[in-house]
Amino acid sequence: MLILLLAIERLLWRITGTIPKPLDNNPIQRRLAQLAHALLYGLMLALPISGWITTSAANIPTKLFWLIELPAITGPDEALKNLAAEVHEVCVIMLIIILLVHIGAALYHHFKLRDSILKRMWF
Repeated sequence: MLILLLAIERLLWRITGTIPKPLDNNPIQRRLAQLAHALLYGLMLALPISGWITTSAANIPTKLFWLIELPAITGPDEALKNLAAEVHEVCVIMLIIILLVHIGAALYHHFKLRDSILKRMWF
């Protein structure tokens, strides 16, 4: 649940904060970057929610910091538990793939294109 709270906080930070202007690069690259960022944020929200649904449907209590018990999203339901677990697994695989592609793209920009994309990601 901490991940969900951090993901919401990060999404709010991105919405209310300033986003660096894109470099004058290929419009296809710009669109792919926007798609990757949208998928990353979507997955950062989908993963903890699908996990919460899985544990709720399995009738396992969900706790924040192992102390504060959170309410169940749903009652015990084996079919829903299996579906949510499958969604969770697919989201994990998608997140790993998108992260690897995103890291590869940042390194490509830094070492091959020698632009300032990677430097702009740091503080």
